[in-house]
Amino acid sequence: MKHKWNDIVVITDVKWRKSLSAIRAIGKNNYFIIAIGNSVFDMGLWSSYVDKRVIIPNLMKNQEKYKSKLITILDQCYKRWGKKPILFTMEDITLKFLIEHRSIINKCKCLIPDLESYNIANNKFGALQTAKELGIDIPYTKQFENLSDLLLFIQSNPKRNWVVKPEVGKGSFGVTYVTSKQDLDIIKKHWKQYGKLIVQDRIPLKGESICVAMIFSNNNKLSNYFVYKRLHTYPIRGGASTSRIGVSNNSLVQHRQPHYG
Repeated sequence: MKHKWNDIVVITDVKWRKSLSAIRAIGKNNYFIIAIGNSVFDMGLWSSYVDKRVIIPNLMKNQEKYKSKLITILDQCYKRWGKKPILFTMEDITLKFLIEHRSIINKCKCLIPDLESYNIANNKFGALQTAKELGIDIPYTKQFENLSDLLLFIQSNPKRNWVVKPEVGKGSFGVTYVTSKQDLDIIKKHWKQYGKLIVQDRIPLKGESICVAMIFSNNNKLSNYFVYKRLHTYPIRGGASTSRIGVSNNSLVQHRQPHYG
């Protein structure tokens, strides 16, 4: 039976705005969208582009029930339409879960890294060292094994503009811009909450921030890229970008591509 849509797409973690953006972008191109969330309040469930809404157990609270429900969804797609769905995992924890349960991957089409690559990307210090080895410029970064050494280092270099962040983490969670002695108390709390922290030279806020995101195939061939300019960040004084606009900058793409080829 020929269907009016191009393919079946399952999108997880639809609580987040990024998931809603993916739903809209993919849905506009005539795909059958199955949105997976943990609550009726997850915004992505209610997009007009969603064809089927499924609420499943929270992965953080019950991995076995999550796994069972996800497998059921994927199996139902194949039984109903005779084809494996495309799976988009929108959160790092979901991606890691799939890496550790690779039998699920046989039931769908998806792109996931191996565990070693994931651990490098998920570790800010490890990712920076890998970038440095590839010849990519990085800000001065120092790793610490204990909190007392970190605090002593900052106090011994008071004139530098430092940013302190979790060694493992995402976005602006646990990020501290050191501007006063009061920030040291915040750093102590973050070490307890997030684990080991790293210290970096803060990149000046002045000027434009142009970024490039790239997708490579298994044989390191560039499949696609997106160049964008950061418009706003949160927190305002510096953090993850909350608004961006696509721009053209071929020189940036050509400059970065050889590092991965």
